[in-house]
Amino acid sequence: MDKELIAKISKDFETLKGNALGILLFGSHAIEHETVRSDIDVCIVAPKAEPKEIFDQILKTTLPGRYDIKIFETLPLKIKGDIIDNHIIVWTRDKGELTYYLYKWGKVWKDQKMALRREGMEIFS
Repeated sequence: MDKELIAKISKDFETLKGNALGILLFGSHAIEHETVRSDIDVCIVAPKAEPKEIFDQILKTTLPGRYDIKIFETLPLKIKGDIIDNHIIVWTRDKGELTYYLYKWGKVWKDQKMALRREGMEIFS
C-alpha cells in the first residue's frame, strides 16, 4: 500500500468529508496492479447524502484529472461488490459504521450471486 498516495487522496478530498461516511481507494491501485497510465479510482460512501449534492461538490473542486470518482450509492450491485471485495479505506468518519454498511451490501451481493448460480448463471466471480 502506497501511504503517500493514501495521504494525497485524503487531502485532495478534504472538502467532501463533511457529507461522506468514507472514502475508498479501489481498482488497480488497491490491488497493487497499477501502471504509469492507471487512473486513481476513488469511491465516496455517503449513505445519508443526496448523490446530487456529492456530484455538485465534486464539480466545484479542482481535483487532478487522474481521479475516477464514483459514488457508492449510485453504482450497480456488481460494482459495489467489486469495491467491497477490493478496497483500501482512505478516510472514514466512523470505521465501525462504514464496515457494517459495506458488510450489509456485501451480503446482498453474495446472496445475488448465489441466486444467479442456482439459475445456472456463472457470469460472476
